[in-house]
Amino acid sequence: MEADRTFPMLCLTQSIKRAVRLFGAAPALSYGDHVSTWNEFAQRVAKLAGAMRSAGLKVGDRVGVLDHNSDRYIEILYAVFWAGGIVVPLNYRLTASEINRQIDEFGLKIIFLGAESLISLDRITAANHAKVIDIWGARPSDLALAYTQFLDQGEEIDDASPGNDATAAIFLTSGTTGASKGVMLSHSNLYINAAIMQSVPAYHRHTVHLTMAPFFHIAAASRIFTVAMAGGHHHVMAKFDMEEMRRQIAKYRITSIQMVPTMIARLLDSESFNQQELSSLTDIGYGSAPIHDKLLRALQERLPSVRLTQHYGMTELSPAVTALMPEDHRITDQGCRRQSVGRVLPTAEIMIADADDRELARGEVGEILARGPMVMKGYWNRPQDTATALRGGWMHTGDVGYLDDEGYLYVVDRIKDMIISGGENIYSLEVENVLNLHPAVIESAVVGLSDPEWGERVHAVVVCREGMEVSEKSLRDHCRGLLAGYKRPKTYEFRTELLSRSTYGKIMKGDLRRSSVG
Repeated sequence: MEADRTFPMLCLTQSIKRAVRLFGAAPALSYGDHVSTWNEFAQRVAKLAGAMRSAGLKVGDRVGVLDHNSDRYIEILYAVFWAGGIVVPLNYRLTASEINRQIDEFGLKIIFLGAESLISLDRITAANHAKVIDIWGARPSDLALAYTQFLDQGEEIDDASPGNDATAAIFLTSGTTGASKGVMLSHSNLYINAAIMQSVPAYHRHTVHLTMAPFFHIAAASRIFTVAMAGGHHHVMAKFDMEEMRRQIAKYRITSIQMVPTMIARLLDSESFNQQELSSLTDIGYGSAPIHDKLLRALQERLPSVRLTQHYGMTELSPAVTALMPEDHRITDQGCRRQSVGRVLPTAEIMIADADDRELARGEVGEILARGPMVMKGYWNRPQDTATALRGGWMHTGDVGYLDDEGYLYVVDRIKDMIISGGENIYSLEVENVLNLHPAVIESAVVGLSDPEWGERVHAVVVCREGMEVSEKSLRDHCRGLLAGYKRPKTYEFRTELLSRSTYGKIMKGDLRRSSVG
């Protein structure tokens, strides 16, 4: 007789059921001083899922969420999965017209709205007859049903999630080069990413993880799934506020956080920085944007006992394909490995390819391609974009990089940000890293501007630290010994405020190209 080879589904809701069996009375989720155990959380998820099904939600229907982070947001995510739906986290930083276009595009059956939503309820219901649930009960009852009332109408139902390759969520790309695209990620995509993250020492049974980045960003949402799979405790902040972050770390004894470089810079530049406030921290994860070595060194010097981990990826990769582990951050490595984004994760495969998708040798620079079970299903209603991105069975990231002899991946630029001057390829990130080494520079961005002689010239936009000044001559002297002549900026522009970023923390270089006066 052959053994039964039926395998369990890969489903995000499995983490809840496992945690209930193993740690039912332990904290699962907190928002401010409100704490839910795993037992309480699971009951509310099953009840909210029942309310959605009673409201007409069917397997595969889309549910939108438009709000800042909260414990209720996480309840909604898992309840949509439990009911068999597809969750669409919407970006509250967009304009009302942009959000309404997305509501139309995805044909949302139910929309959960937060207190600060800008969009017109009349516009929603007239456009697609979506049922509107007011998360915080801030609107008149004739326009939207209050969350608590909606929850009370539901009855707990069994888990109806289809799991495996069924779409679990549609996350929006950052859209720095045009309109955002909806990235369809399956249960198995997100489950496998969460499973491989269990190898990171930050995530375990006793983790108390603080999330500040918006849940519409896959990097933040994926931490929800990772912490849940570990059976840890997820503590939520509505949005990033540096002073409030420090207060909550101290009060709630946070053990791990995920930050982007801008957050790290603000933390370290704070005059009231207090290492004792952060004494419970054991791990900081970072990513989503390039980090220069000077900032990384400062973080290690100020918080020497905290382990650092970086992941590289993108929304289309669920999101991670590499990890730079704590042992790779040792200062004795003299910055070599710290400038990489780590080595490929066991579930992924990476290739560096030329313009014809042919594999390049170690050390050669080309486009970073990735494949594996974490690669997206595709873009919502964009078959041509999907085919282009996934041609040859590889996800084409649009990033330029190389692998060293030990398999560490180095990202040198975005293809669209590479500058071609006098026939030479110049990588903006390399120039920015040099500029950021200057003690007066807090951040910089390098772009290519049209030039009649060179085709493009290297133009640097520089922001100085508060109370400090730097001259163009000083920066030219600084770059002279660190960059080849053709890589050095030919023109400079100085700004007094931090550079504008997308909702995903990336400097909007397209805006800089259009507005630069160099």
